[in-house]
Amino acid sequence: MQSRETLQLTLKEHLLYRGLRPLHGRLAFVHKGEIVELHIDESLYRGPFVTVLERGRVVREFRAQGGNYDWDGIAATVIEIAEGRRTEGRSGARSGGGLDVNQKLANDLKSMIGPESVSRLSIEPSSQTPGRVRVKLHEIELDPLAVLQLFAAVSRALPLSAH
Repeated sequence: MQSRETLQLTLKEHLLYRGLRPLHGRLAFVHKGEIVELHIDESLYRGPFVTVLERGRVVREFRAQGGNYDWDGIAATVIEIAEGRRTEGRSGARSGGGLDVNQKLANDLKSMIGPESVSRLSIEPSSQTPGRVRVKLHEIELDPLAVLQLFAAVSRALPLSAH
């Protein structure tokens, strides 16, 4: 288990590598002129963890899985918060219609999963419902464990059916 100081240095290194500029003297990163704060805390049983903050409010926590943190997930959360601020109008309402939000969400998801997965998985904005995307999985061969993992993910995403 690494110390908070070591984790902070590692965090800065990984996010700098992913294009986020760290601020000197603070645990914060800049994306498109927006500053997003992070915080490292430690729980008694599970060790140090990273939280991403939006105006002092915890948006997401990241804990080490198998000794490693989800550096891409942390960077994506920082970018999402920074870009979310840039789309707010003066009244605080989001600019653009729900369909523009869907397109942005679809584009963000495509960039998060990477180009190697896009050939097997298509993500398109929903033309009907704001805040939703359409996902299509092209035919692939899976081992039994992958089938169970896919079933679990799909069952969490589908609305509960009335029996």
